[in-house]
Amino acid sequence: MSTWLETRRWLGTQPRSTALAYLEAYSGYTAQPHQRRAHLACAEDGAPSQKLFLGGIGAGKTMWGAAEDVLMAMINPGARGVVVAPTFDQVWSVVMPEFRDLCDEMARQGRPIVKRWLTGRKMCELVCGGEVYFRSFDRVDSIRGFNFGWVHLDESEQGRRPEYVFDTLHGRLRDTKAAQRQIHVTTTPKGAAFGVVAKFLERRNLADKLPARERRQDLRAWWTGRAKTTANKYLPEGYHESLRAGYSKRQYEQEIEARLLKPETVVYPEFRRDTHVIPWRYEPTLPYSVAVDWGHQYPHALWIQRRHDGSHVVFGEYCEDNIPRDHLRAEIVRACRALGRPPQYIVGDRAVKSENAWARDQYPGTHVRVMHTREEQSVGTGIEVVRALLDPYDAEPRLFIAEALTRDPPKRAIVNCMERYRYRQSADGQITLNPWKDNTHDHGADALRMYCVAVGMDRAGVEMLSRQHGGGGDRGWRRDVR
Repeated sequence: MSTWLETRRWLGTQPRSTALAYLEAYSGYTAQPHQRRAHLACAEDGAPSQKLFLGGIGAGKTMWGAAEDVLMAMINPGARGVVVAPTFDQVWSVVMPEFRDLCDEMARQGRPIVKRWLTGRKMCELVCGGEVYFRSFDRVDSIRGFNFGWVHLDESEQGRRPEYVFDTLHGRLRDTKAAQRQIHVTTTPKGAAFGVVAKFLERRNLADKLPARERRQDLRAWWTGRAKTTANKYLPEGYHESLRAGYSKRQYEQEIEARLLKPETVVYPEFRRDTHVIPWRYEPTLPYSVAVDWGHQYPHALWIQRRHDGSHVVFGEYCEDNIPRDHLRAEIVRACRALGRPPQYIVGDRAVKSENAWARDQYPGTHVRVMHTREEQSVGTGIEVVRALLDPYDAEPRLFIAEALTRDPPKRAIVNCMERYRYRQSADGQITLNPWKDNTHDHGADALRMYCVAVGMDRAGVEMLSRQHGGGGDRGWRRDVR
């Protein structure tokens, strides 16, 4: 064991390539080219390393992160490490098993890393001293008093307060037993630079203003790398194609190519009148649906038809302000009666139970779809569903507005909602991920979003987008409420 300890101490003094070669020789792990570049990146002259690995979905970020954890534990005997992810399930059921598998293989090869697992404390003790803790973002304050030699943040931008988590742990990167201190972060970007990604970008922008040598040192100390989904040669056949089929062009660049995109204040920059406004009149042979953002002050109802080619056209709307409840109901009934048949679907938010109950009673043969689950209610997921219909990556647009609705439209008309629905900006001018509830352009957008989630996209497509935008899992998915 003393020889193993001496070997580990020696590895901590060598170039990172030597330690990586040792890890690959005894763990069964073989880094792909994009992973190898990320492993070899490190600061100069013993300074702490900050590394950000931006990867598309399925690019191998988690495997890289787990291997980096084992490498850091190996070259820093006696030091503490911590692995943090947005949820406990993610850190304990996704990252930890990869870490454990690599450590088990090293043990079989006579190079043990883990001494014992203490599952009740969500940690493991390491051979030659040191520990590794596994925590969720919400539990990061429980380890505030510790010093660490290395830190791993997995999927940083998918959690709440990623900057706070990063700052909290970065400030504790001071374990004197560590030969090479490091914090490494993996994530798929959310388009523009937010959270931890913004920190790295700001630091690298500042480095560009330094003299050449200092600039090189700073860029190495704050390393950033990017890998597309397609860089992972071990993905199952058809995986890339299945993702591409449900994504908008912007989302494809964001989550498959892992690009940082120019921030947009407009929620739907994909919407263009010359593309998405078409001549269309109600077709009596086709069913239609009604999507309603209930309310008495700023209600918004949309009438939508699915065409033979699977695309959807908004052909009618009602958006008067400050109307009695019975007046809104009467307008919906009047418009549906004029169309000669009841709607196939009525879609609404679960919050206004009385109105959804009225819709069920008024139209007993209609499917009433209510936004019940976190998955359905997620604004981020719904926006991406709308985007995927407006501007699919590998198909023609599938969501339109009838030309008649753009002639002398009222202030809250759906065409204005699509053009002027915006994200909030923080006090310092930064664009946030939260749309602005201005009571003018949000209600029509909400009604359309609910329709697209409930009717416009298939279940698998919504689930896929939900996994990336904060929706819930499979719990309580209610399609039809009668």
